[in-house]
Amino acid sequence: MNKTDYLAQVENLHASQQLRERIAALPAARRQSRRFKPWMGVCAGLAVVVLGGFWLLPRIGGSSGGAGAGHDEASTFMSYAGPVFPLTTLEDVNLTAERHITLDFTPWQDGNSTKIQIKDSYVLTNPTDTDLTVTLVYPFAGSFYELYPVTLTANGTELETAIYPGVGGNQSVESWEEYAAIIKGGDLTAAHQEAPTLDTPVTVYSFTDFVLPESDAIAPTLAVTYPWSEDAPAVLTYGFDGSGIDEEAGWAQRHFSLPNSNSPHAEDPRLLIVVGDPLEEYTIQGYQDGGCTPGEELAGVSAHVTQYQSTLGDVLDSLCQAPDTLDQKYGKPMGVLALPRAAFFDTLCKSFGTSIPSNMTMLEMVFEWCNIQERIFYGEATLTIPAGERVTVEASFTKEGSYDFVCAHTENRGIYGYDLLTQLGSNLTCTQQTATLEDRGLIQIARQNFGFDLKKGIKTVSLDPSTEHYYLEVRRAN
Repeated sequence: MNKTDYLAQVENLHASQQLRERIAALPAARRQSRRFKPWMGVCAGLAVVVLGGFWLLPRIGGSSGGAGAGHDEASTFMSYAGPVFPLTTLEDVNLTAERHITLDFTPWQDGNSTKIQIKDSYVLTNPTDTDLTVTLVYPFAGSFYELYPVTLTANGTELETAIYPGVGGNQSVESWEEYAAIIKGGDLTAAHQEAPTLDTPVTVYSFTDFVLPESDAIAPTLAVTYPWSEDAPAVLTYGFDGSGIDEEAGWAQRHFSLPNSNSPHAEDPRLLIVVGDPLEEYTIQGYQDGGCTPGEELAGVSAHVTQYQSTLGDVLDSLCQAPDTLDQKYGKPMGVLALPRAAFFDTLCKSFGTSIPSNMTMLEMVFEWCNIQERIFYGEATLTIPAGERVTVEASFTKEGSYDFVCAHTENRGIYGYDLLTQLGSNLTCTQQTATLEDRGLIQIARQNFGFDLKKGIKTVSLDPSTEHYYLEVRRAN
């Protein structure tokens, strides 16, 4: 998304003039992302896939500015954890609020953690003469892979909270302005929409009952070769390791390593999924290894092939696992929330026709992409506020810090950033906003626009709603 896209999306955004100016100051083109995580190796390849009239559009990468000087003087960190958003409601009701947010650095006491505890409290007043029942909505940044739960309470009593994943996002969302654009893009509405059925017809080829002769082959491989042209049906895979294409010769190839009979993956599905009509023809050939080099064929390799008709949605449903199952390969961080498979699958289906990167013809990549894509989640709970009365609502959760990578040798080494938004996307009328810093003697402030002064003991400050973005950047105290 470029600057023009942002400007178009904030035209009617509930945001200050400052936000409009910040977005207008964004560079015209986005530079390559420098945000790295252990799964980033999944994003390789060049194929463009068309599914029943839907393009799978690239959504990889993001801007990354230099450390120490970014929008509104805040740093643009290599790894951005997202801002703290304000509370809102699904209903457009006449509620006033007094907001008080606490940034608590108690988790830093272990000497290793860079997370903090957030308590975002609102005193909601119903000024009308009738009871108001509203759906509280608390947005928070995260991913299925790494999602810290939000707890909502009303007058100290925990509310039953449902979490709805947003559909907008990217593999790496690099700035609060990008989150602003996601909100303006109708992400909350999309989170509540019914997922499409993805009824695009597909022809599925299932490969089972492998025959692997005894040989000294290092990595016996089975390859499926079929005609290719620009007009040929798109082909997706599951359980295949690699692919190749010769445009001049007019063929494409998909292949996978043959499992040993005692392998735990011996019964894993190996599927070719052809969008639309069946392949005109195909051949199966064994090779010594995954290079599938001519002259290194391996005789005697075979498989039983079952061909059947289905839909894209049914195939995805049969293969999709719960997000916490996917997380096991990376090692799920302690204390994170695992949403049910149904929520994960619905979000996948909502995204499938609009934002899945075009290089992902391997469905394993598609599932992993949905799992790690950074997005906004919405914690929602129902609350009734009696006529003329006040209720204190509090959102509490763990918040990661933004940072630069140690190996980058920037001036932000050892500095962690935390930021919040005062009114973006909220329909509450805040009459007062304050922030408290519970530093616990653990930090030094490097940069900020809150107005905290630890030497003078100023740890509670008023926030100006016309200042949309507040930031705090700290290092550990000596």
